[in-house]
Amino acid sequence: MNTDVSFRTWFQRSRYAREAGVWGDSPRSERKEICAVAVVAFTFKHDPVFAAHFLKMICGAGRGYNPRDYSIEFQPEHHADLVICSNDRRRLFVIEFKVGAELQPKQNPWHKSFYKKNGYGTKIQSDPRWKGFKERTYIVLQNSLISDRGLVKRCLRCLSRRWKDFIPTRRPKGLYADLLDSLGGFGIPSLKVWKGNRMKIGESTKSAVEMNQLLCKIADDFNFPGRRTWNINKDQNAWWFGMDWKKQSPGYKQLARAVNPQWGAFGWFGYQQNRNEKPIRALWFYCGDNEKNKQRTEQLLRRRLGKNSKRIRHDDESLYIAAPAQTAGQDHAWFTEIFNCLKDS
Repeated sequence: MNTDVSFRTWFQRSRYAREAGVWGDSPRSERKEICAVAVVAFTFKHDPVFAAHFLKMICGAGRGYNPRDYSIEFQPEHHADLVICSNDRRRLFVIEFKVGAELQPKQNPWHKSFYKKNGYGTKIQSDPRWKGFKERTYIVLQNSLISDRGLVKRCLRCLSRRWKDFIPTRRPKGLYADLLDSLGGFGIPSLKVWKGNRMKIGESTKSAVEMNQLLCKIADDFNFPGRRTWNINKDQNAWWFGMDWKKQSPGYKQLARAVNPQWGAFGWFGYQQNRNEKPIRALWFYCGDNEKNKQRTEQLLRRRLGKNSKRIRHDDESLYIAAPAQTAGQDHAWFTEIFNCLKDS
């Protein structure tokens, strides 16, 4: 269990993560977005260095503005993820966050829907609490720019900003650094590698190619259907490199029924490594939160794996089999043995 004191750990251990789905634009993605807004608001309030950077680089407030002269609100309205307003009620900034989900036309100032009846532009302009502000700015914060130029329409200034704009010129410390680490852990690509000057990615190229080739050979050997669906990622405590194992794979119907997956993949196989540990080769089985599925799957695994059944492990809603990674030839032999054992009799 991860016990690090960080925003990322808070999300992993919270009900926001546990109550959500897992794939795609699911409620989990929405909850990540909510948590991202919350941790940014908290850091703005408690870290003056980050607050000053945010006002300058994200809000476009320029220099000479003291963060103490601003107040901040967390999702006061459906059309406002984060609101920052000056205490003299002169300046208003409304920020729309995007973490994984697509920007909707009604949220996009460069789309005509923005100023229609349910558009965010119309809602911001008609909100009675914000009428008195002389300068009102709406900001879209996401991975890529919509436009590198601002837009002013109907007395509302609109800006497009990227998550990479969070990275300062000098290396941040404390709360600010934790914020960047945690946002990277939420799946924001540009913040996953904000410490990139210390990374030695090139040294791992040969290993990545070898892992790719070995796993593709396994998939071909056992006639796994369809296109390869790679599942490669990392968080603060682990990395993994592998591909999904689809429930339509021939010869594994009994195992698929036992696992009873909720999605197209009933498992995953590949390589993973936890922090301060050696790499392992592994097969995962996505049983979900149904205990009967886990019990049936474990019983079937123990019957078929023989001596390898001692390698079965539990992890929340999944089961997995793991062994230390070795040479490519030894790893290929191990995966082949496991997949052969798991085939329908």
